[in-house]
Amino acid sequence: MPSLIGKFNVYNILAAVSVGIVSGLTFETIVSAIEELEGVKGRFELVNCDQDFPVIVDYAHTPDSLENVLTTCRELTEGKIFSV
Repeated sequence: MPSLIGKFNVYNILAAVSVGIVSGLTFETIVSAIEELEGVKGRFELVNCDQDFPVIVDYAHTPDSLENVLTTCRELTEGKIFSV
C-alpha cells in the first residue's frame, strides 16, 4: 500500500471500508483487500529509479487537478517541489 499516498487516497479507502462494513464483509477481508491495493498508473504515482528524492507522476489535466497535486506534494515535503 505504500504506493497509495495523499489524503484523497485515505478518503477513498475510508469510503471503501464503510461500504465493506455495510455489506457485511469481515474486518479481515477488508484489511486483506486494502493490502492488495495498487495505485492507478499516472495518478499520483510514486516512481522509484534509485534516485535520492521522491518522484511523483500525475496526469493532472486541469488547473484544479494540478492545484490538488501540488497541495498534496506540499503536505508531504518541506523541500522544493519541481513540476514539469
